[in-house]
Amino acid sequence: MVGRFCHECGQENIEQKISIGAAIVEFLNAFTFYDSKFFKTFVPLIIKPGFLVNEYISGKRTQYLSPSKTYFFLSFIFFLIFFSVGPTQEGNLLTVDNTGNLDTVKKNVRIEHSVLAITIDSSSSILKYDSIQNTLPIEERDGAVRRWFAKKTIKVVEKMQNEPQALSESLNNQFNSNLPQLVFLLMPLVAVILKLLYLRKKIYLIDHLMFSLNIHCFVFLWFTIMIIISVLLGLATSPIMTLIFIIILTVYIFLAIKRVYKQNWFFTSLKTLFLLAFYGILLITGMLVNTLYSLATVS
Repeated sequence: MVGRFCHECGQENIEQKISIGAAIVEFLNAFTFYDSKFFKTFVPLIIKPGFLVNEYISGKRTQYLSPSKTYFFLSFIFFLIFFSVGPTQEGNLLTVDNTGNLDTVKKNVRIEHSVLAITIDSSSSILKYDSIQNTLPIEERDGAVRRWFAKKTIKVVEKMQNEPQALSESLNNQFNSNLPQLVFLLMPLVAVILKLLYLRKKIYLIDHLMFSLNIHCFVFLWFTIMIIISVLLGLATSPIMTLIFIIILTVYIFLAIKRVYKQNWFFTSLKTLFLLAFYGILLITGMLVNTLYSLATVS
């Protein structure tokens, strides 16, 4: 020990045993510090699109929660509430419909939220499927991915003939459990798209990634608010609510891009639409891959 500070770690040489009063003051100071960062981060996140990204790029970071901590906090809260409430039947990957009496039960598996939209029932078999495909004109037959998907679904149905509800729950649980990883993987892809859209601007890829983090944080926060309001008011998901969400998200992204990248309204509008369209393609592709992975894992 040299002087008041340790020459190895730099810690000040102070009395380690503190009073109850000092401990309470230290606790309150820590809470106030965190509380200050919390509100300084979440208020502009909601009402000032792109503001936090500009603050990060300019080096003003200590007074806010870090983008990564904000993302993991909001994503944790969102998926915790999402999985606690549970998706609606319309939001399930697979829905099993049972019709008939106990001796002759027909089990239909309907694929939801995928570009394939295949329906398979318990009377289907791979031989029957191939036979039907062979009778169709070549241009009307299923492609390689769709054909693989249909056969995989038939195998799953055959495997779980006596437990149709277990089939639905197992596949949906597997599908939903992969959603956090899917969204996490999409973030750097959004950053790459932004890098390509703004090649002429000398902006580092990490700054584009911070923008992607900021947008996803807002999406998680807004989704969480919508779920809580829906549960408290007993509202079901409707096309109107979905449309409102899309409009708010589009306006938010547009304003964020305008504030961060500082281009005119015309080019900002074009690039906002391109970013949303490309993200939609990535999301649909990711959902399809998740669907195929879920089927392969369950079977």
